[in-house]
Amino acid sequence: MSNSARTSFVPKEQFPSWEFLTALPHAKALWKQGTAKPHFFFWARNAIYYALKALGVSPGAHVLLPAYLCRAAVEPFEVFGASVGFYGVGRDCEPDFTEMEAKITARTEAIMAVHYFGFPQRIQDFRNVCDRRGLALIEDCAHVLGSAVSGHSLGTMGDASVFSWRKFLPLYDGGELRLRKTSGDLPVEWHKETLPFTLKVTKCLLDRTLEQSASPAAKAFSRGIESLKRAWRHLTRTPESAPLFELDSNRADFDPRLLDQKMSRASRWLLVHSDLAAILSRRRKNYSFLLENLRAVSGITPLHHKLPVDVCPWVFPLCFDGMSDAHLLLQREGIPAVTWGGVRPADVDPAVFPAADFLYDNLVFLPVHQNLGSEALDAIVAAVRRVRGTAAPQAAQSVSRLARQ
Repeated sequence: MSNSARTSFVPKEQFPSWEFLTALPHAKALWKQGTAKPHFFFWARNAIYYALKALGVSPGAHVLLPAYLCRAAVEPFEVFGASVGFYGVGRDCEPDFTEMEAKITARTEAIMAVHYFGFPQRIQDFRNVCDRRGLALIEDCAHVLGSAVSGHSLGTMGDASVFSWRKFLPLYDGGELRLRKTSGDLPVEWHKETLPFTLKVTKCLLDRTLEQSASPAAKAFSRGIESLKRAWRHLTRTPESAPLFELDSNRADFDPRLLDQKMSRASRWLLVHSDLAAILSRRRKNYSFLLENLRAVSGITPLHHKLPVDVCPWVFPLCFDGMSDAHLLLQREGIPAVTWGGVRPADVDPAVFPAADFLYDNLVFLPVHQNLGSEALDAIVAAVRRVRGTAAPQAAQSVSRLARQ
């Protein structure tokens, strides 16, 4: 297999760039959300936890989530004490509403809908089911940036809606909770953000940018922040073996220490100074480029064959027909392709949810973020063509070998 794509630089995710920042903060909201007050959390998973509190969901209540889901979205329900059940989705990520209603019990209090990859679900159907059965609707908009369906902005139909801005913007952290009906502020005892914490977040953002830049000034700034951290560790007598901040623990699961942490100052600044229109436009342009240039490649199937006018895509999802774990071969080619195979919830039984099991193993996410240039997009297309052109037996052996590494 050719190594040419490995020398092409394809950024894994978006990073701060003046091209997508504005000098003045934007005052216009991302969408019209009535009078709902936004609540900004450090992680979107923390917003889900407090959505359950705000909606009055009982600890121990039964909630229904889609069987195809990152476990980070399931953990808040489990930490809250809810009894989690799953409803099936097809290979097109569309839910089976008949099965969903059949799984509603006397203990069910909430259903969550997920707008996968920024493409709208049949949210009115979710709303109808919840209204008919007296249930709360949680609208997971973690993959949404300004998308709409039938003239309604996504995030306006759920009793609670949760957004994850760091999936689209060059932020280290940032989740938002919006409530359809409010009765005052949430009962959150917010942690005060200290200056060292702010500096730590700033350094995390800078480290991400440094991966793309060899600027001596940026590296000097990073060293300066490290010096400040060492001084703070000395003043607070924090051992070298102990995390200085919650962020230093490198925990991938639900971290209760950050539950009451607000979205950081650095990420809030980037949020209000990001050029949302330019970001949305570039992501749509990048998605359309991949859709057009991969259309003629046999043996691949995009999840969506067109890009609706009101959709801002998070990623480009596609399947390699008859080839599981194709993302491992793409990674060998230097492409940051991923699946949800490594983050599937443990309680999703493959025998009960075969379509979801297929998606975990076969639905590959290609990047379309705004920092991709023409060279990176060309490299992605070339790598997909090479991987798809690999003979099936050889590809299977390669994937098997990669899985063992």
